Amino acid sequence: MNVSINLAGENAIGFVDASEYMDNRDTILVYGVDDMKETLELIREGKVEGSIVTSFYQYGYIYYMIMLPGEYGRKRSGFLPILCSLTGRI
Repeated sequence: MNVSINLAGENAIGFVDASEYMDNRDTILVYGVDDMKETLELIREGKVEGSIVTSFYQYGYIYYMIMLPGEYGRKRSGFLPILCSLTGRI
């Protein structure tokens, strides 16, 4: 394995700890999710390559407004427009 893409805010932090313990940190690119203070600090330290930052509120809102039938929503098929950005070192 040479890339770790973590899907929960705390996972990147735990993965960095585990990879340092196993002494293989230099061979794995680590990406997190969310803009937690600890994850941002690991990005600054060069231990995490980047983090996917998005609005989880928006996920639910778009699902409710587009995918659910009813008074406010209209059911459609296709892709949902989710805004996100990748935060990393420059």
